[in-house]
Amino acid sequence: MVEIWYPSTGNYDVDAKLPIYQQRGDLEIWRIHPYERTLTNWQRQLDGSYQQTLHRDGTIAPRAIPGATIDIGTLLES
Repeated sequence: MVEIWYPSTGNYDVDAKLPIYQQRGDLEIWRIHPYERTLTNWQRQLDGSYQQTLHRDGTIAPRAIPGATIDIGTLLES
């Protein structure tokens, strides 16, 4: 699941929608924040918990596309 942060819905997306995605067991959840130029990634762990990682640069390998990598700097370019 990928969410893009918007000023009008940013808090709702994290406060209300994120727990729903986690309850249904999504393997990976991304929130792209274009103003802060960040990508927050939640990955489901084997025990059902989620590990949260904040990315500002580098690359990320989405779990849904084995072997693929995405350059975060390119993704967040304005």
